[in-house]
Order: sequence, then structure tokens, then C-alpha cells
Amino acid sequence: GPNQVCSRGRRGLSVYRVGRVPRMRFCPLCAEAMRSRHGELYWRRDHQLPSVLVCPDHGCPLRESGLVLAVRNKHEFVAATDALCRDDAPAVCGAAPPSALGHLRALALDSAALLRSPPAPRTY
Repeated sequence: GPNQVCSRGRRGLSVYRVGRVPRMRFCPLCAEAMRSRHGELYWRRDHQLPSVLVCPDHGCPLRESGLVLAVRNKHEFVAATDALCRDDAPAVCGAAPPSALGHLRALALDSAALLRSPPAPRTY
């Protein structure tokens, strides 16, 4: 609707072609640490940002979970599980060349920092 277009415009999404994340994402190394420390998995917000293709902590490509977002109610809670976060899940960036991983990690770190500490709001 009109509010959605206005909102997208304010966020800059109409200027840049940033797609929506089609599936929840996870890092296999983070998942392993979560299982060891907490006995269960959870979704990380910084892994779900459209600009983040690698884990900010480990620098490895994120993987696509079995949870397709388009068919879900946006307010529904779905826990991260081993069945959704399989070891053989495909990487979101395919076979990224090693030379690109450093740049992708820097982008992931900057994106995660913005998520944790967003800039102060500005007026028009």
C-alpha cells in the first residue's frame, strides 16, 4: 500500500535493490557453539540482514535454513532446530572466492554494528 512505499522510501530501499531474505540463515560454527553452550539453537538477528552473507564472528558463508519466510505469518515464532539448520544446507553466497570473504566479513561486521547501535534519528 501507500504506507509501505513511503516507508521503503524513507529507509532507502527504493533506491537500492536490496532483496528480502527468502529463508532464515545460520552459521554452522555458531550453531555448533550454541549446541555446546546452551543445548539448543537460536536465530541471530545479524545473520538475517540482507547485506550479511557471511558470519560476522567466523567469516564463513551463512547457510540457508529450511524455514521459508514467504509462507509464514510474520508474527509467528519458529524455533531454530537441527531439522531446519542442517549440516548440508546450501551457502547463501554459493562458492564465494576466498578473496571476497574478507570484504564480505567487513560488511557483515559493519552491518551487525549498525544493528546493535543504530545512528540517532534525524529530521527532514
